[in-house]
Amino acid sequence: MLENKIYYVFNKIFLSLIKEVKSKNDEIKHTLKQHYKVFDKQSSEYIVFFVNNINENINRVLFSNDDILDNVEVLNMLIFENITINDLVIKVVKDNVHDRNTLKYYVYLLMLLSYIYKLEIDNEKKKILLETVLNIISVFDTDNVEKDDVEGLMEDIIDDDIKTVLWKIYDNKEYLKNVVSNEDIEDNNGLPNLDFMKNTKIGNLAKEISESIDVSKLNLENPEELLNVENIFNGGGSNNVIGDIIKTVGDQISSKIQNGELNQEELMSEALGMMGNLNMGGENDMMSQMMNMMNNANQNPTKRRLQKKLQNKRN
Repeated sequence: MLENKIYYVFNKIFLSLIKEVKSKNDEIKHTLKQHYKVFDKQSSEYIVFFVNNINENINRVLFSNDDILDNVEVLNMLIFENITINDLVIKVVKDNVHDRNTLKYYVYLLMLLSYIYKLEIDNEKKKILLETVLNIISVFDTDNVEKDDVEGLMEDIIDDDIKTVLWKIYDNKEYLKNVVSNEDIEDNNGLPNLDFMKNTKIGNLAKEISESIDVSKLNLENPEELLNVENIFNGGGSNNVIGDIIKTVGDQISSKIQNGELNQEELMSEALGMMGNLNMGGENDMMSQMMNMMNNANQNPTKRRLQKKLQNKRN
């Protein structure tokens, strides 16, 4: 059902924003815990709440070239229960330009989905519009997407308001992709700085898995036992911890993909972005190509068509 798909996509973004802001301010975190103890990804509750707080003046700013965070009515809008957008600007964003652009990116996404949700058009047409918009946004994750490319991708969209918001999302995405320079990635010792993994699905997954591993079981007195291939794969020896860790990681990732908590395509896209940040080359180029092939194999027809259009335009 179309509405259920809109709910699900909106709720994933809404929940991601909750996770993003709650880690940066204790007061915001406390308020969110009061109102969002349990989060239902299939519920219409969150988008209905959001839509009810949008008025015509807010829409006017959304569809203009103005900065959405410079408008008083937008700032006074409730984005969560008892939390306005201005609360997030003051308590989370402060003077951080990166966080300001991140917040704008989320607000544009949520408002665009709300706009599509409210559109009074035939369900089949709305479904096509939703899929096209979502796939255009996903293409923004691709490296080196130029403005000319975006123009070509938007040819199928007639609604100029939607195009305006998509351009804003594109500009914010480009800023967020390019904000980490090569100087930021390397520390004073020339070693990789992994701060860019914070607030990523892969980073959060790694943290969750690492917290579930009992380090006390590691036989550090005989470290050679840890890397004994026979013990790892056959369960032999007195210390099969590495084998258990490998199984735990595999089981947790499989379980999260199956229950919808993780999306395989999103993980691959994020992994590719991380490899780009680390400036990997050589043998890793092959890995990058393999992941791209797997990613392309999982794309739906609409996204494949958009990617083909982008490629043809470049050629």
